[in-house]
Amino acid sequence: MVIDRQILQEYPFVGTFFTFGKDKTKPLDEQVETDIEIMTTVCDIQGVSGTNSNGFITSTFKIFFPITVGEDIVIKRGDTFRGNFYGLNVNGIIDSIVPSPMGGCEVILKDMDV
Repeated sequence: MVIDRQILQEYPFVGTFFTFGKDKTKPLDEQVETDIEIMTTVCDIQGVSGTNSNGFITSTFKIFFPITVGEDIVIKRGDTFRGNFYGLNVNGIIDSIVPSPMGGCEVILKDMDV
């Protein structure tokens, strides 16, 4: 049997982290509440669980992305994430962030759709 070990990619997707607020770089009359991009990164997205309660669908995803060891994490709980996972749009709120000393970071994301 031949096993192709090159078929999998470590980070096959691209995702973007956002926060909600005013863009202070714009003039005062143009500042409105909007999504402000924090960072765009390559990532791996994995579905963890899903529930359906009275028509309200909640899914949990894990997002894995590379980080540079020693640098600060620029995202925080409550920020949002958007990405595409094999044609499925994933967007939700960051529930927890778990950096690793090995150069990676895991984010647990709550994705809620109606």
